[in-house]
Amino acid sequence: MTANKLCGIIYMSPLQINLKIIDLDDNTVLEEASSALLVHNNQQNLVYEHELAKITTSLKGFLALLKAYGVDDYHFYANQQLIPAHIAHYLSDQIYVRTKLKTTWLNTSQLNYYKTIAVMSNPGFKKLPNKTTYLMNIGAATVTLSKFKKNDFQTA
Repeated sequence: MTANKLCGIIYMSPLQINLKIIDLDDNTVLEEASSALLVHNNQQNLVYEHELAKITTSLKGFLALLKAYGVDDYHFYANQQLIPAHIAHYLSDQIYVRTKLKTTWLNTSQLNYYKTIAVMSNPGFKKLPNKTTYLMNIGAATVTLSKFKKNDFQTA
């Protein structure tokens, strides 16, 4: 296995940060890691601001793990559903200064899109009966119901 066939995905939600190292040859997850919970007094919209030290410590640990696996291709995504753009910009700057990671913030529509694509690309999805199928996505700030007819996306 060579490192150029590995990809790392780091995703930060208001609850936790997760890392997956994926073998792109067969789309298997080689390694998974999670941070400690980021809940701050049940106010998820304040999590990112008040947990910056915990966030950067976790990200540095994930970067060390990526380095240990020899992964050069990695991306850092964050859920922006509960925070305004100016706070996201500030946090991106702070995270970059402390870890050199560039943050890609995802809004509700982008999160729904990526989750739907992930479901549709799963080999088990094609095995579903050729009937109408619904996918319910419960996120940090929304609940989305997507409709598939004969394995084709219809609406959300």
